[in-house]
Amino acid sequence: MSNPSGASSSSIAGTITGPDGAALSSPAEIDASTPGESSRERGVTLRVVLLSLALAVFFGYVIPIVDLRMVNTFLGATHLPPGAVGALLMLLLVVNPLLRLLAKKLAFSRNELLTVYITCLFSTLVPGHGGENFFVSNIIGPFYFATRENKWFDIWREHLQPWFTPALTNTGEYNRALVEGWYVGLSGQQTIPWQAWLVPLFAWGAFIVALYTMLGCLSVMLRAQWGEHEALPFPLLRLPLEMTEDVDRADRYGMLGRFFRNPLMWCGFGIALFIQLVRGLNLYYPDVPTIPLELNTALYLTEAPWNQIEWTPLYIYPMAVGVTFLLTSEVSFSLWFFYWFIKLQYIAAYYLGFMPATLPRALGAEGKVFTSYQKIGVYLAYVAIVLWTGRHHFRHILRRALGRTPATAGERNEALSYPVAFWGFVLAFAFVLGWSVLAGVRLDIALAMWFCYLMIVIALARVVIEGGLLFVMQNWTPLGAMAQLANSGPGTWLSPANGLVPAAFIQSSVIFDLRSNIMPSFVQGLKLAHDRRINTRRLLALIAACTLIALAMSLWMNVRIGYETSGLKANIWFVDWGARLPANVTNDLINGANGASWLNAAWLGLGMLFTYGMMLARSYIPAFPLHPLGFLVSLSYPMHSFWFSILLGWLCKVSITRKFGGLDAYRKMIPAFLGLALGDVAAMLFWLIIDGWQGRTQHLFDAGLNEKLNEGLNGRGGIAMPVLNEQDKAFFEENGYVVARQVVPQETLDAVIAAIWEFLGMNPGDPDDWYRPPHVPNSMIEMYQHPAMWDARQSPRVHEAFADIYGTEKLWVGIDRVSMKPPVNPAHPKYDTDRGFYLHWDVDTSRLPVPFGVQGALYLTDTTEDMGGFQCVPGFHRGLEEWVKTQPADRDPRYPDPETLPPGMKVTPIPGRAGDLVIWNRLLAHGNGHNRSNRPRLAQYIKMAPARQDDEAARQSCIETWRERLRPGWAPGGPYGPEHEHGKTAELTPLGRKLVGLDLW
Repeated sequence: MSNPSGASSSSIAGTITGPDGAALSSPAEIDASTPGESSRERGVTLRVVLLSLALAVFFGYVIPIVDLRMVNTFLGATHLPPGAVGALLMLLLVVNPLLRLLAKKLAFSRNELLTVYITCLFSTLVPGHGGENFFVSNIIGPFYFATRENKWFDIWREHLQPWFTPALTNTGEYNRALVEGWYVGLSGQQTIPWQAWLVPLFAWGAFIVALYTMLGCLSVMLRAQWGEHEALPFPLLRLPLEMTEDVDRADRYGMLGRFFRNPLMWCGFGIALFIQLVRGLNLYYPDVPTIPLELNTALYLTEAPWNQIEWTPLYIYPMAVGVTFLLTSEVSFSLWFFYWFIKLQYIAAYYLGFMPATLPRALGAEGKVFTSYQKIGVYLAYVAIVLWTGRHHFRHILRRALGRTPATAGERNEALSYPVAFWGFVLAFAFVLGWSVLAGVRLDIALAMWFCYLMIVIALARVVIEGGLLFVMQNWTPLGAMAQLANSGPGTWLSPANGLVPAAFIQSSVIFDLRSNIMPSFVQGLKLAHDRRINTRRLLALIAACTLIALAMSLWMNVRIGYETSGLKANIWFVDWGARLPANVTNDLINGANGASWLNAAWLGLGMLFTYGMMLARSYIPAFPLHPLGFLVSLSYPMHSFWFSILLGWLCKVSITRKFGGLDAYRKMIPAFLGLALGDVAAMLFWLIIDGWQGRTQHLFDAGLNEKLNEGLNGRGGIAMPVLNEQDKAFFEENGYVVARQVVPQETLDAVIAAIWEFLGMNPGDPDDWYRPPHVPNSMIEMYQHPAMWDARQSPRVHEAFADIYGTEKLWVGIDRVSMKPPVNPAHPKYDTDRGFYLHWDVDTSRLPVPFGVQGALYLTDTTEDMGGFQCVPGFHRGLEEWVKTQPADRDPRYPDPETLPPGMKVTPIPGRAGDLVIWNRLLAHGNGHNRSNRPRLAQYIKMAPARQDDEAARQSCIETWRERLRPGWAPGGPYGPEHEHGKTAELTPLGRKLVGLDLW
């Protein structure tokens, strides 16, 4: 394929202007200004090696803390990593000027600086979010979340090898202490069970190293084809190249290059920095007005057909706007155009009589079946075309590997000779394949899965290198696609007997989230080294060392953070939602795949034909505006995040090149847009330092990332993962209750707990203070409207759990209170005699049947069976009407006598962890027990019911109750209380506004 921009590979650095308006020198001219210097010798020097290794240790240690413990803006996780740019910025603006003051020859050369930047691409991506270290929580999380309801443990024990996970002992028994210790933290004199972790860490580490080797060898074989023969633009290399362009000069520009002296660069830099400084100040000081960079379009797209297009966020990322300005117009246009092309298909389906909201979703993928399989077809066709385009180059590599042809002059400058790269790739692929088979995956399934993986990483690397997307995700998975094309379950090809379970673990750990996949870094680093004449073989050895250090450090830190600070307090994606992925995949496929149909293959074929036609049009029509890259990432979280920023960058470029000065004006404006990206990075680094100093957590810097965390991935920006699966729902029907695990983050729980103690005016550390007024023996606290309670009520996963039970998302939230049940104490006998809350119904059972309804109790703290938490008579609701007929006429219709329960039924305590939500059918007899532990049990009661949007009086009553901070009508003491008199009306999220009735569903 030809390069759309028409730029040669040697022009990657581009041209910018100095403060006097003169064009800056080219790289060759700058090299010429330092006669006698060998660029090849000034790249991988001893001090660069030591500095790069030290940075690998630093990032391997710090990034897990930032990502997991602080849950703040990523230092890695993009292909223009803030950590790498920050290291380069520090060397350029602090270290090098100081070294030059001592002696000019001590300063780092341009090639040395770029070598450090290249190694930092790996040191920041490997240990961070979206890296392969994700397996740590994946191989223990499903065990932690296994319950008697979902019966996961039986599946894992039957199909997983002991060396595969530390959650299983050598005899196949559950290592409960190891798993629960990681999630809840160690106590007392307990130590990290490294001995049990050693074998799984070594096994998975070897597997990941083989993956990295495979990608590195593949990148060596692709470098010349993409970098020279096709001359792809590599837009993400522009910023480091421009920043370092004058470093080797002997004049004043060697101290501070013309890039940093350009007023336009500082204009862009200042705009981004100012915006992000103000937004950060608003977080610390809410009185400071913020600068909005996001718009919740769901508030406006409420009518058909626009309400059928699903999640369509509008965010502005200054860095993304700046990078987009560097792209070719057809690529940037295609990126945002195909995002809306998918949306327009939903609208078309609506007008054809197919409601997109009711159409089946693709398994393990973003979007509906008909759009998702089109995209998979684009992957197949586009990668095939990419490989076909380079067929002459790849044929030469094969002939070299077989000893049929000699090496060319250019091959001597490659990081590996082509025979070594080819056979290294083959051996690494064979190791990955053999490892998968050893784990229990059948050979042909493993082959299909890893061929899909290779197709995905090649396509995504191309998106980064040609499309400049800051991070990429495919948002479809091999197992889901294979299941909906060939079905799954017992007796099929993709069955538990053939290795479905270990395949689900492998896919979830290293294929599902490829945000930090390092193949783009390999190709970019090798391209940069080749063009700058850095010794690529020494560089590859240094990259390997940095990668191994960063990987080892991140695995060590990931295990430590769980045990030392409690995994439940870490990044909820890593420890909860993402850790459940193997279980969710297994649940989706183990008994047959929903939506399996030959029509899926037809949609896949349509995507392939569309891609081929598009590439054919690009070959024959010079001005053809569409590029398949846009379709590749159309259904993915990156495009949800970036589409509007890309649109803005495209509009800026088109406006300047076509209306305001042409190409000359465009070239002069490049520093301004690079400054926009650099200012964004500088602000990220600044706030990370401040947040670390102040102990601030969850300061997710970029627009929309907080929403992503709070929304989870329940149909928004990722694969839909219901809080309650089909097994949970079946358990609810059978037993009348179900536990929705980890629906509220720890910081929200902590806020509710603090509010309870403040409301009571009690000291939580003084047991003697727990029994005095205003507390009462029934443990109920008449607190209803505290903002922290509302944060729990409007938690998306709480709503999702109730929506899964009711079968509709259109719910209103009820107002209920909280509970603090102290331990039984002989000095306070009333706390041991409360019958009313021991076992009861919430309805009058003399008036059966009653409409279906549920209630919920959110565990604010870990609640064991002896703590007097929620208890019930499982299954009692199903035969309740028949049981009532056998009871005396004068029985209490609210309080059953435990002695008269049907045979086999008994009162059962339901333990849970902090953040778990118990939902029960209101016909189920339930209550609280007696707290026989030594610590108080705290809970918040939450209930939801289908919204009555046609009842305006009811809607206004709901709104008034929230706005005026009133108690519900059934509450003791009337509608008013201290919250009404002195409280603060809670702020509502967009979801909360719908739950209250302010906005209609």
